[in-house]
Amino acid sequence: MENNRTRLSRNIRWVRFVIWIPIIFFVWVLFDKLYKNEMDFENGVGLFVFLAVFSIVYYLLDQTKMIEFDSSFLYVTGKKTARQIPLKEVNDIKLTGLRVNNISLWYIGFRLENGETDSVIYMPNWLHGNMAEFQNLVKRANKNVEISNWSF
Repeated sequence: MENNRTRLSRNIRWVRFVIWIPIIFFVWVLFDKLYKNEMDFENGVGLFVFLAVFSIVYYLLDQTKMIEFDSSFLYVTGKKTARQIPLKEVNDIKLTGLRVNNISLWYIGFRLENGETDSVIYMPNWLHGNMAEFQNLVKRANKNVEISNWSF
């Protein structure tokens, strides 16, 4: 019997492709100015800073993970990794003080098979309203889970 997975996180990996537009633009401007010998220190530093910032944003968006759950497991799927964590191993579910576009990020802490702890921070998918269902499933599986639905 296969359980249906319910998605907790928002899908924002597609945004990394939008970031390519300013990266390509800044590289084009950089090479155009270099070709025309119009590059001075201020232009070079400004272009380099913008290129670096957009490259870092691209990298961070490329590393985002998809968070899903079913009645028994939490699934954390990244670009190169996939984890299946039993709900009884989830220790913490907390609303963080971090906000992106007026959306609060959530923290989920869990124990791994080797006894170490790990965590994931994610942007919730509020369209489906699955957080309460996830919290209830974790409470049933682990009575000692620490759940905090508020933050400063």
